[in-house]
Amino acid sequence: MVLDGIGPPRHRVVTDRPALLATLRDREGAPGVVLTPGRDTVAVAAVGGPGEADPVPLPAVWRGEGRLRIGFDPTVLARALEAGIGPDVLLEVADERSPIVVRSADQGGFTTLVMPIALPGDGRPVR
Repeated sequence: MVLDGIGPPRHRVVTDRPALLATLRDREGAPGVVLTPGRDTVAVAAVGGPGEADPVPLPAVWRGEGRLRIGFDPTVLARALEAGIGPDVLLEVADERSPIVVRSADQGGFTTLVMPIALPGDGRPVR
């Protein structure tokens, strides 16, 4: 019922779970991280400061409508990835303000939700 309330995903990103987890752990002191998928990568950067200007590109497969720039608390997203299984993770995004669905790309039955955070310049109050 909760998943039905989120709406269909407009974006799907598949990337290496351990690599994304390591990148998030390196940024756990940051107030947030921003994920920006491209044709065959997902860029991961710390929110604000010089870290956002120097993103880490990870190999990824992205299918989506328009651009996507979505923020997360790095610790919260890391915990969801730690609970997953398999080498790849699938992130399903309906929009930048709704919970994202985190699934094991190998075991679609493993599902968790992670709420994105507001990013500077997106019109929402930043926490």
